[in-house]
Amino acid sequence: FFVYWNTAMQLTICSTDTIEQCELKPNETLGDLKSMIYGITGIEPAAQILEGFSTTPTSDNVPLSSICSDDSTLINVTHAFGAATATTAQNAMQSINNPPSIPASRMNNPPIQPDEEFARSLLQTQANEMDRATSQHNSNFSSTIPNSSFESAASPSISSNSSFSQSSLFDVFSKMKARKDFKEYFDISVRFCSDPIRSVSTRAKRQKKPLFVYPYFPNHHKTEQFCSEILGTTGLSDFLNESFVCWVAEMDDRTAESLENVIGTLQHPLVLVLADIDGHGLSVLKTIQGINDVDQLLIDLLTAQDQYEVLLSTAPVVPVSSRQMLMEEQNKEYEDSLRRDQEIERQQELERIQQEEEQMRLEQEESRREQEELLKQNEIVKSLPQEPSETDSNISKLNIRLPNGKRLERRFNDSDTLQDVHNYIVSQSNETGFSSTEFDLVTTFPRHVHADLSKTLREEQLLGRALLVVELRV
Repeated sequence: FFVYWNTAMQLTICSTDTIEQCELKPNETLGDLKSMIYGITGIEPAAQILEGFSTTPTSDNVPLSSICSDDSTLINVTHAFGAATATTAQNAMQSINNPPSIPASRMNNPPIQPDEEFARSLLQTQANEMDRATSQHNSNFSSTIPNSSFESAASPSISSNSSFSQSSLFDVFSKMKARKDFKEYFDISVRFCSDPIRSVSTRAKRQKKPLFVYPYFPNHHKTEQFCSEILGTTGLSDFLNESFVCWVAEMDDRTAESLENVIGTLQHPLVLVLADIDGHGLSVLKTIQGINDVDQLLIDLLTAQDQYEVLLSTAPVVPVSSRQMLMEEQNKEYEDSLRRDQEIERQQELERIQQEEEQMRLEQEESRREQEELLKQNEIVKSLPQEPSETDSNISKLNIRLPNGKRLERRFNDSDTLQDVHNYIVSQSNETGFSSTEFDLVTTFPRHVHADLSKTLREEQLLGRALLVVELRV
């Protein structure tokens, strides 16, 4: 890593895979700088070797302004396990004094800031050296892992068997496709993150939990069964949510081949347990392959968790600066806020589903009532007496006025009842738009309410031509 500091208090921290720019206050100290480097790169302050100051610092409380030159300073930051070569530092300093020119092919593109251009040239120069140092660190770190008490022949831990570049592993993971719908797609309870892998690994380190990584490979014939029958198991889900930070991403054939090149032969389905113990980056604690039994998977995960606890207990304790504590508090507040937002969204989705179900129930109830009314109306029509002809004797021709202003006219035998008249009015609701069944039959001169519907038209003196008024009951 390199840090570039200038008189405007602009700080550029650059490594093989990141460029970060921030601003320092005039009274910031060397300890503040180390904390900032730790927050961005993950290198613990105790593991940092800083070189390139104009004056050799005597302690972490020394102000940066007293140990940096007036114009600009290139600070070389390396891990305690290995330093960059002098040639690399000289090439980087030469990049500051002679910044590269912009190629003609980029003249139409937006200009890059000088610090960023410088940082990119540093990264190109330093890449091979950083990969060599990282590989050496992982090899050294893996030798500190306890022996076969934490190893399984069926599920070998890569960190104890092979040396690899963590940047290569990050590169493979970064090429995988985020699956934010994974939980809903398989209806499982594991709280998988879909954020970038670096962000998730930082979260796992902050929470002091190992990182459970599932490279989802939909092209394999056992994937569907693993997700639904093993990952979907309640006991496993609860254990993962309590003891791990979980991350999932989808890989295709190409990324699966890249992952195999990094960690060795793959047997799907597989999961990896990773951890950042000493701030030097992720190490693979355990690779669990060819999973077909949830009980064995739980045993392997418990073994990896025990291994993590042992390594964590033996790792040196690095004092946390006030700046780092503030960053951790802010990250925790962000995660709490994110969980609250997710809970609100979940509650809103639940309410939406309940409203849709209630609306569907009401529509079904309305449809049922309409069907019942239609059946009832058909029964009424069938029960009506046949209308007599004009030439029949003893008939009554009724003129019926409805509350909505419409009229009905029909012939009845004088032996028909008022109930027959009532049913006839109800049977014509589709034609008249008057669908109520709660009404009275009334004659106006003199006014008389025909309350007994069992009486005949002859008994109610409704003979010949007669007028009936329909009044709604109040």
